[in-house]
Amino acid sequence: LCRKARVPVIADSRSRLPLFKGVTTATPNEVEAAAAAGIGLEGERAVEKIGRKLLRKLSASSILVTRGRFGMSLFERRKRTRSVPVIGSEEATDVTGAGDTVVSAVALTLAAGGGMDAAMRMANAAASIVVMKRGTATVSAVELRSLLSRIRGGEG
Repeated sequence: LCRKARVPVIADSRSRLPLFKGVTTATPNEVEAAAAAGIGLEGERAVEKIGRKLLRKLSASSILVTRGRFGMSLFERRKRTRSVPVIGSEEATDVTGAGDTVVSAVALTLAAGGGMDAAMRMANAAASIVVMKRGTATVSAVELRSLLSRIRGGEG
């Protein structure tokens, strides 16, 4: 129904990801993705195998795997894998709410007409702000604009 109406559906589930077949995208962290795919995280190509298997298993248009200090990796059918590095410090202050921030940024970007590459960059920027704050935190439009302009200017 949502696909027919071109309404994006984004899944973020700690342990029930396989229940969300046919979603537009899912945003698991690498541990959740590995568990859902039934593949261990060992080895250099593990995340690639995991992302590709989840695409098939969920019949999703894309999978965005968050990878902590390694940034994010985006998997889409018939496209090469794209990754973005973590922005700023690799040492997070508090990761509480980071996954919620990612799924929110992806949903907002897609709802505004952006694609998954833009959604990944926006989610990465938003998450990089929130993990540097203590406790469950939010990201303001001013903070996000400031960070994105610094990145575009080569400071990030």
